[in-house]
Amino acid sequence: MRVKLLLTIMVFGLFIVWAENANAPNVYRVAVGDEYPPFSVLNREDNQIEGLSVDIMRAICKKMDAECEFARLDYHDAFEALKNGEIDIICYGSGLRMDISSMLLNTEKFLNSSSVFVGLRGAVKGINRDDLKGKRVGVVKKSLQDWYVGMNYQKDVIEHEYDNFQDIMTSLALEDIDLGFVDIMAFFYYIQGDKSMNFDIFGPPFNLGDGGFLMIRKNQTKLLDKLNKAILAVRYSSEFETINAKYFDFFIF
Repeated sequence: MRVKLLLTIMVFGLFIVWAENANAPNVYRVAVGDEYPPFSVLNREDNQIEGLSVDIMRAICKKMDAECEFARLDYHDAFEALKNGEIDIICYGSGLRMDISSMLLNTEKFLNSSSVFVGLRGAVKGINRDDLKGKRVGVVKKSLQDWYVGMNYQKDVIEHEYDNFQDIMTSLALEDIDLGFVDIMAFFYYIQGDKSMNFDIFGPPFNLGDGGFLMIRKNQTKLLDKLNKAILAVRYSSEFETINAKYFDFFIF
């Protein structure tokens, strides 16, 4: 009788494990930034999303024996889609807004990231409030940087919102704005192809959220554990070094 009971318990336990695995998705719907090189770029030839975030996320999914489907969404729309269950994961190279941090879980970091004021050399003396008073500052619309400038410099600067990072850099070159507040990785990627560019960083980096990590819904603790294990496996692998070298000549973590 005891043997029969033990077998019944074992079979029931195996059924529970099978049921949990059956409910785990083989395909994760992942939001990446909307046209924000090097993190995400639309390849116009085949209409596929490419970039650093995409490469890293594919490597993470591979470690979990899963696949990824990508959607290009801006910062605000990605959070709405995650909240509504339209996507499973947000994969950006920037941090988490403090006003919504209680709604989400964030994973281990997959890269170091921060935000900086950039502009033409000599554009400003510094970045204290007196230096920035009345300056025209460009940000990507609905981004982490947009939120930060609106919360902290609204009374000091004239904020200009842009659809993408490239438009900010073009406006800086044309002197339509004085400064851009952008992701430092995007800026380094932009200038590394041409060291003669007349751009500079003003002030120290702003650490808005402690680097780049994945974001998921608050109740997805099992997924959080799986993602963290996969991120660490990728981060300390030769594959991560290969991805890193594809975009930068310095280590991103």
